[in-house]
Amino acid sequence: MGSNTKKTFEPDPSLYKYVPRLVVYELQMFLDSLHALRVDLSILHPRLSWLFNNARLEVTLVHGRILFDFFERSSADRNDKGDDDILSWHMGFPTKPVPGSKSLRNAINKRATHLTFTRASFQDPRKKSWSPELFDPLVERCCEFLCADSPNEFVEEHASQDTRETWDRLKESVACVKT
Repeated sequence: MGSNTKKTFEPDPSLYKYVPRLVVYELQMFLDSLHALRVDLSILHPRLSWLFNNARLEVTLVHGRILFDFFERSSADRNDKGDDDILSWHMGFPTKPVPGSKSLRNAINKRATHLTFTRASFQDPRKKSWSPELFDPLVERCCEFLCADSPNEFVEEHASQDTRETWDRLKESVACVKT
């Protein structure tokens, strides 16, 4: 007789050396694209402006959504679908809800990553706007994470030299994101 209990995923310890690089990538993409949302593209041809506006918004939304899971999901939340997700607790950083994440995650799902009637209702340009300030709580969590001891110790122990240097540059630059 087989058991209905599922085995919990345990990553191969040799994979930990890649975790810092992957996390740095997500943080950089989110923070840089969020900063880029504040850049005026009106000097471009209207078609290019539309394309670049959508691209930078979608990059922000996708990487923001990934970071919500990274910071909020605990080991107790693991399931079949997300068994092998890299989460902040893997780097010793405690998980907790990001303020406003539930409604923002739902908006991302309904208005950006799924083709929904909710999305159709936002075709009115007056309803379409995504304000960068919506992501301030996630930016705060990114800053907390970058400054906390345990992720820095994890990076020091597991990352390559070039990833450690990128990590340090990212830590230095986070203060620029909200200006």
